Amino acid sequence: MNVFMTKFLKKYKLRIFVEIVLSLFFFIMSLIPAFLIKILIDFIVNGDKNSIQTTLFLFLCLFYIVNSILNYFANEYFVLTRQYLLYDIRISLLDSVSKIDYLQYQKIKIGELLYSITSDVANIGLYIDFLISLIVNILKIIALIVILSFISVKLILFYLLIVPIYILLVYYFKKKIILFNYQVKQMEAKMTEEFHDYFEKNIIYRVFSVIRIKLLKISEFLHSIIIFNKKAIMVERSASIVTGSITGLWSIILLWISSILILNKQITLGEMVLYFNLSNYLYTPIDALVNLFYSFQSMNVSYKRIANIMLLSTEDYSENKIEISDVCDVEFDDVSLIVDGKVILKDINFKISSKKIFIIGSSGSGKTTLINMLIKLIKPTKGNIKVNGIPIEKIKDYTKFIGVCFDKEYIINDTVYNNIKFYRNISSGFLIDELINLLELNDFSDIFKQQDIESVISKNFSKGQRQRIALARALYSKPKILVLDEALSGVEYSMEKRILDKIDQYLPNSLKIISTHRINLINDDDIVIYLENGRLIYYGKFSEIKKVDMSISYKNRRGGED
Repeated sequence: MNVFMTKFLKKYKLRIFVEIVLSLFFFIMSLIPAFLIKILIDFIVNGDKNSIQTTLFLFLCLFYIVNSILNYFANEYFVLTRQYLLYDIRISLLDSVSKIDYLQYQKIKIGELLYSITSDVANIGLYIDFLISLIVNILKIIALIVILSFISVKLILFYLLIVPIYILLVYYFKKKIILFNYQVKQMEAKMTEEFHDYFEKNIIYRVFSVIRIKLLKISEFLHSIIIFNKKAIMVERSASIVTGSITGLWSIILLWISSILILNKQITLGEMVLYFNLSNYLYTPIDALVNLFYSFQSMNVSYKRIANIMLLSTEDYSENKIEISDVCDVEFDDVSLIVDGKVILKDINFKISSKKIFIIGSSGSGKTTLINMLIKLIKPTKGNIKVNGIPIEKIKDYTKFIGVCFDKEYIINDTVYNNIKFYRNISSGFLIDELINLLELNDFSDIFKQQDIESVISKNFSKGQRQRIALARALYSKPKILVLDEALSGVEYSMEKRILDKIDQYLPNSLKIISTHRINLINDDDIVIYLENGRLIYYGKFSEIKKVDMSISYKNRRGGED
């Protein structure tokens, strides 16, 4: 916890110090009325008739007003400190997620990730509360015991007898409450994942008529949360009743002892009232310290979950990188990938200097994995991927040279224009009219007219239309390396063929790497990489591989079918 929080504590050390000072100041301020009331009572009991009583009364009223105003502004300061801390932690976590290797990222459940960035971060954000509360409450207890000792040593000793009993009771009940709350949090994390799955795959659940079964599974989760919440609430109420009864009974006993001390003139009535007022203050910091123990445990659980995510971060964002201005060639130098003991790619060696190359192979042969390694989503277990002879990890802003489009469109919930521009500030890219022509978007070109360019993309767009918008995004920056992974599988063969030919004309100097199952797109003179079972079977002209592999030659003769 300390390692994770150190950089944040250094940043907010001044605010933390100010908050500790202000907390102690307001604590001292809160004690003043108790002393003033004591003075007033002693005046009344002694029968003194003096204007000072009226002055004290007016001062008390003014004091509460001023104290409330100061508390308001101080709390605003405290709240801002925590919100800024939560902001920094969340940004740090999001930055770490952006650096996680793609294979590791796929193992993370989105629901649990969402829970971590909301509930777990909020829990860790309480670390400042924990630190400040620990210091302030210890000082409060010491100060109160010292003050109460001056009133009556007998009363404070008798009062302290209940403290161990009170702490043990609170400890017992809090332990049970934390257990139930932890179980609820676990259920809520799973619940978030279930909701995410339900909304994302709602259509397929409907099509297969299992929507009711899915809802039944969700309802079981909800029922479990209700049961755990009920148990936690009942334990909390039981704790409140038991501790309240014991402290109430003890107060009656203390009142009886105090009355004896008053009759024996060992303390005054004002001192007794002061004692009871101050002793009530003592329960709060004791209770707070017990709560801190459990808060720390809860924070530790949240920290471990977040730490596990941040430890997955592998991306190197160091500044010592090599700048390049163009892409001449791409090389896979003895590249292998092993995941969980399984060989995904093995001993891949080739060098691409041609301006266009196709990657072919059956499903699961390693085509997409190869592409993900090229675009730095996956890091090889062995070997290097090089551009212009330089390992891609050492190239500054390597991904800015790449335009990539997958079979899945990854359309964001925004306008057509913003889906294409995609937060990039590019002045030398394609014009919208050029993209309409290149991608044959005339079938819904009205959307691309200037007055409609800000329209939000409709969910009713076909897969082919959405794929072409995603391809427009990849082409927008005129990338040096264009990577297409089944990027136009949603359009008919003839349209895909025309679009690929136009891309050759629009990007004559760019390296184009195309993964496809449509063998008929490939000309005899085109260079191909043929993968099977994670091995490089062939690298060369397509006309040569057809002579070796009759199944590929047969697929080629099938014509326009997929």
